[in-house]
Amino acid sequence: MARVEVFVDDAVRGTLPSVCVKTGERADGKYVIEQSWGGVGAGWLLVFLGPIGWIVLAVWTATARRDRLTVRLPYSTAAFDRERRLIRERTLALIVAVALGLAAIVQVLSVPRVVWGVGFLVALVVAASIQVRLGWSQIGIRLDASRRWVTLSNVHPDFARSVNGRHDGARSASLASD
Repeated sequence: MARVEVFVDDAVRGTLPSVCVKTGERADGKYVIEQSWGGVGAGWLLVFLGPIGWIVLAVWTATARRDRLTVRLPYSTAAFDRERRLIRERTLALIVAVALGLAAIVQVLSVPRVVWGVGFLVALVVAASIQVRLGWSQIGIRLDASRRWVTLSNVHPDFARSVNGRHDGARSASLASD
C-alpha cells in the first residue's frame, strides 16, 4: 500500500481522481470518512482518583476541544461492499458472543457452562480478528501542522500514482505559464 499527500480542500470536497483508494479500479462514488482527534485522551485515568477525579474529568470532557476532519474519498462499489460485509460480520460475531455469554450465565438447556463459555470466547476471537482486518485495511488520514495538506496512508498504489500525476501535471503547467 502507498501514502500520498493531497490538498485539504481536495480531500474535503472530494475532488480527487476517480480512482478507488482501496482497489485502484475506477471509482463508482465517494465514501465519507470522518476523523476526530484531541479531547480527553488518557485523561480517563482520572476515574481512578474517585469523586474529585470524576469532577475534573467531567469538566475536562465538557470543555475539551476536539478537531474533526471529514474527507470524501473515491471508492468502488466492490470495496465499499467488502468493507460493509466485514462490519456486518463483526457485528454478528459480537451479537453471538453476547448471546453465548448470557447463555453461560443463565445456563440455558442444561448445557454445561464451559460449552457456552468456549463458544463465547470463540465468537470474541472471531470478532477481534475481523476488527484487526478492518484496522489493517483502514485508510489513514493525517492533517499536517499547516492544516493545508492531508496525508492519506494505506491507499492503493494506482490511486497514489493518479494523485501524484495530477499534481505533477498541474505543477509543470504552472511552471510553463510563468
